[in-house]
Amino acid sequence: MRQHSDHGGHHLRPSDLQLPSDSDMLNVIRIFQALSDLTRAKVIFALTLGERSVNEIATIVGASPSSVSHHLRRLRDAGLVEYHRHGNQIFYSIEDIHIAAILEEAQHHTEHTQFGAVHRAKRK
Repeated sequence: MRQHSDHGGHHLRPSDLQLPSDSDMLNVIRIFQALSDLTRAKVIFALTLGERSVNEIATIVGASPSSVSHHLRRLRDAGLVEYHRHGNQIFYSIEDIHIAAILEEAQHHTEHTQFGAVHRAKRK
């Protein structure tokens, strides 16, 4: 039977691998579903730069405040953003730094795969 490597040179049998629980996997899926919209991804990227009001976010991402509010609600329901009220305005921020890291890693992956595709095309 073929063994899998854990990137550290050790070989793991499939029976040694432990997947996260179904509920943990569903939580991971919920995060990716929440990020699977262009406007919501832009909102998260905007919030990596710091706390913002709905109107500021709307200006940055090029969407209406009502649309941004809708997307923020979805992101809040997924546990990706938090908010607080200051006077009559609501300010949003990323729930924790891991969300910014996920997007940063995805962006690096995209750049890496684009570079790889260009490099492979030049070799042909």
